[in-house]
Order: sequence, then structure tokens, then C-alpha cells
Amino acid sequence: MALTNWVSVAADCIASIEREQVGSPCPIVDHEVGRGPADTAEDLTIWLICRSRAEQRQFADTELSRTASALRRKLLAAGFPEPALASLAVRVTSRDEVNARGYGFMR
Repeated sequence: MALTNWVSVAADCIASIEREQVGSPCPIVDHEVGRGPADTAEDLTIWLICRSRAEQRQFADTELSRTASALRRKLLAAGFPEPALASLAVRVTSRDEVNARGYGFMR
């Protein structure tokens, strides 16, 4: 499968997690899937975006590990290559941080 399709699969899995998390005190409100240098399913970085830096810190402390595990399970169930899961990075940031740094991946 082409990388574009794997990015789409990852985005669908993240969207599912976002819906499951709606009532959380530190919800994921957006995401970005960054591609690795080889342009393959390996070395993807998934950025989960919270509303504020305070929510980002809370999410990192209380939700990130569990959410990353749930995301990996969903990706595996969706057919994502198992070897690529080993190199998958899941990170958290905030809209505040993204806006302050001027990153262009906010929708």
C-alpha cells in the first residue's frame, strides 16, 4: 500500500480516538501525521494536539501512554504493517504551542 494510504489509515484511527475522548478534561482537538525521511510507513510521527499547554502537560502525564497503545492497536487492526508500528512515534503538543511557533500543519 502506498504511504498516502497508510497516512489516511492513521488519520482514520486517530479520528476514532478523538471521538472516544470527547469528554476528557484534556481532549485531542486535532492531529498531524508526519512522514519519515524514507517516505514509507516506517518512521511516521503522529502529533496529537490539545487546546492549551496546560492540557498538553496533563495529557502527557495521564493519557499519552494509554492513547499511544490504543492507537497502535487500532492501526494493527486496520492492517498497518507491524514492523512500522515499532518505529511509530506518538507525540503531544498544543494549539498554543503550534500557533506560537508558526507551524503550518494546523487545520
